Amino acid sequence: MLSMIRPASERSGDRYSGVVTAAPGPEGELPVLSRQSSPPGQVPLVGATLWLWRAGVALIHGLIFGPVVVNALFRPAFMAPNLYLWHAARIETAFRTPFEPGEAHFLWPGMSKLVTAVMGVGDVRLGAAIVSVAAYMFLGVCIFEVFRQLDDGPLMPLAAAGASVVIALLETPAALQGWPAIADPETSFLPLYTAFLPTTTASLGFDILLVWFSSRLLMGRLQTSARPWIPVIVVAASLAKPNFVMPLTLAVVALAAWARWKTVRPFGMSLDRDSFGVVVRLLLVPAILVTSIQGLLLQYSNHDSIRGTWVISPLSELRQLGAFGWQFWLVMLFPVFALVLLRTRLLADTAVASGFGALAVSVFAALLLERSYSSYRGDVLQLAQASAAMLVVFILRRCSTLWRERALGRPAMAVLAVVLLPYLAAGASTWVCHAGLVGCYPEVEPPVWPQPRIEGE
Repeated sequence: MLSMIRPASERSGDRYSGVVTAAPGPEGELPVLSRQSSPPGQVPLVGATLWLWRAGVALIHGLIFGPVVVNALFRPAFMAPNLYLWHAARIETAFRTPFEPGEAHFLWPGMSKLVTAVMGVGDVRLGAAIVSVAAYMFLGVCIFEVFRQLDDGPLMPLAAAGASVVIALLETPAALQGWPAIADPETSFLPLYTAFLPTTTASLGFDILLVWFSSRLLMGRLQTSARPWIPVIVVAASLAKPNFVMPLTLAVVALAAWARWKTVRPFGMSLDRDSFGVVVRLLLVPAILVTSIQGLLLQYSNHDSIRGTWVISPLSELRQLGAFGWQFWLVMLFPVFALVLLRTRLLADTAVASGFGALAVSVFAALLLERSYSSYRGDVLQLAQASAAMLVVFILRRCSTLWRERALGRPAMAVLAVVLLPYLAAGASTWVCHAGLVGCYPEVEPPVWPQPRIEGE
């Protein structure tokens, strides 16, 4: 699927543009760059070799994050905060009928219930563990793919694989304590937000694919044969977690409209003037349909924990989720700082520009809206967190391209690296928080299993 995307640009000044040879595809498809478009001495990954690299990357991520999942589901006292059991408790009641999903995000509980039924085991946590590890592996492969296909030519596969591991661990290096925690009951975790919420993890790979495919469509680099995948990715991403699809869709439609009716491209982006109708058909229509269906199911759900609509109530959700605390600003720090430092050089990448557009939509919604008729608050802020997570991936990818084009100097690269240090420090603080050197999460009673039944479920 990802191999159908044209991997290199044709801007003047590309490092390898002088050796590009391309043959037009059938039915007017965009040409696919040949082996000559690779850096000297590097052969592009194709066929079995490519699949071996993908399998290797998936295995590495499974080995890193598998113990994290095991601890979250079977040894929950050693992780805080931990929402795995909260979601796992709803697997048994999920999809009792087609109109009672039991969750706002259908994919993780539905797949966990299916795997549990196929295996014929009574403990839904086993099915949930398999699905969660598969989601981590899929996320790793998606990061590997977008880094493998940089805009100025292919990246060495080992470097792309390393980037996938670093980015996945960037959210919290404490994941490396997964194996020690299985052997040592005294070991515990201090995770941040993203990687330790199962439904979010299930959505991240699809979100990356959605940014990647939609940006290539805007730029005119997506082959015709790859376009039918876009509605599929839209549906999968929304079913996994409906917190990113609509903000990104609105941003991409806005960029496509700009390209259609304006002669000057914003920030020097390469936009296809004829992309507007295709974007509406392949992205906007499926996004509206699947989001509307999910919204209707939630609005009339019998589960109080997920039922609700949106009302205008400025700043209320931000306060309730603790958005003015350090975790929220830590997620936002790197994208905002990179934008201030690199400005148009950063926004010239359509994937990054659409990500910032999604972030702007998400922040506006988080400032304005509140979820009503629900026992759970703070959902709206997850829109901004999902957009920020995607920006970390694609900003780092853009910086890799600028570095190879010699458009990003050592001082700027060093500054950006320093800005990433708070992520690492926050994740690494799990090793010292219990010694009293830094603040830990508030003490709470460890989650129990089975979870107590929620009233109204």
